[in-house]
Amino acid sequence: DLDTGQLIGDRIKIFTPQPATPEAVAETIAEIVDIAKWDSDVGITIPSVVQNQIALLAANIDGSWVNTNCQELFAKYLPNNKAHVLNDADAAGLAEVQFGDPG
Repeated sequence: DLDTGQLIGDRIKIFTPQPATPEAVAETIAEIVDIAKWDSDVGITIPSVVQNQIALLAANIDGSWVNTNCQELFAKYLPNNKAHVLNDADAAGLAEVQFGDPG
């Protein structure tokens, strides 16, 4: 529920593929979207600097993410969903601004 920040359905957990290449991660995200029968926009966070939907660094992810155009990648694997990609820490900060400190 985007108004309260509460999870309103069953949690879907699929382990991160190894190696976690862009394509393998995109396939996994597409699987989650399919299981959830989600038909709207999808928010995706990655541990990389993301600028103009391009992953610029890969300190904590597979090196193949460097210079990946995330918009093109996820458009290929999620043709029925618009994907919005941002840095994972930025997403956590935005969520805390919106919903407050969970602790």
